[in-house]
Amino acid sequence: GFIIKKLKGVIHLILNDGTILLHYYWVGVNILLTICNLTTKYMKKIYGYIRVSTQKQGEGVSLIEQKSAIEEFAKKNDLHIIRWFEEKITAAKEGRPAFNEMMNLLTKEKADGVCFHKIDRSSRNYGDWNRINILADAGVDFYSVSDGINLSDEASRLPADILAAMSTHYI
Repeated sequence: GFIIKKLKGVIHLILNDGTILLHYYWVGVNILLTICNLTTKYMKKIYGYIRVSTQKQGEGVSLIEQKSAIEEFAKKNDLHIIRWFEEKITAAKEGRPAFNEMMNLLTKEKADGVCFHKIDRSSRNYGDWNRINILADAGVDFYSVSDGINLSDEASRLPADILAAMSTHYI
């Protein structure tokens, strides 16, 4: 994370560890916008993934609520969402087009990770869950915002695996 401070007419961009990334003399709002744009360069770049099981569910508010929760989580955790993936298809079987595209991009290191609303929004089958775990082992960040899970944290792995296993049986 970082903070922006204005001290004696000088704008400072300071990382949480105290490192000063840059400082500018205050010349107006444009310089502040430049600093804010530069800060996204230092944030983790992630994808947002939202899913409902059917086209009919997609007409409701569920996708909007999922997206809102992910956006709030990203903001609180200094994550920059660079692309959204949305599907209206069951996750009970492998082969979801948007999910596969996203996973392929993550394999190619086009982003640092992905945020899901809940574990069951990411996968309801063992094949996709295994792909997620392989990438998590390789350093890709996977966040399940409602479950409070970050697969980069070893303590989250067991609860995540349990939730994933449960989701395969409750479709």
